[in-house]
Amino acid sequence: MRAPIVDLALDLPEHWLPVPVERDLHAGRAWAIDLAQQLGAAPELAGALAAEQARLALEEPLIGLVFVPDGRAERLEASLRIDLLQAEGDGAIDSPASFLSGIETEARAAGAREVRSWSSPHPQGAVAGVSSVQAAAGPGGRGEALLRITLVLFPEGAAQSVRLVLDAHPVAGRALRDPVAVAKRLATSLRAVLEG
Repeated sequence: MRAPIVDLALDLPEHWLPVPVERDLHAGRAWAIDLAQQLGAAPELAGALAAEQARLALEEPLIGLVFVPDGRAERLEASLRIDLLQAEGDGAIDSPASFLSGIETEARAAGAREVRSWSSPHPQGAVAGVSSVQAAAGPGGRGEALLRITLVLFPEGAAQSVRLVLDAHPVAGRALRDPVAVAKRLATSLRAVLEG
């Protein structure tokens, strides 16, 4: 019998900041304004933080983070969300192969370009990932590219797998030089704590 995941530990590099993921949009906006003020940021960054908080709250991840290397920036360079996926039952994602076969097809069907996938061992089991370039709406509704990296950790003996989704906005800045390498390092540092 597989054990449920009861906690997650992650070594965060500098400039990754936690985002409240509750669906209270007023509190989310207040958080964004407060953080922007703490960073001495441009008003545009407060708006970007509020929009990202609202987006993350709708997706209800366990953990939400934003990458803010420079408070003078007007836009976010990247965001990260972490959640659990069922590894048992109907529609379960229980192995790197089951994850990769489905997500590559979905990414291509959604019009993603430059779809690349990989899998590798992890200290707790295995991790699989896919990166793709997708169309996204930028400021003012302008179209721009979004690099999405999705990784799933499959801890041995766990009833769930752990999904990390890193969205990088290449036009927003250059501090996050290699988002795929950053996502892989984050996945390597991730530890799932199992019940018992």
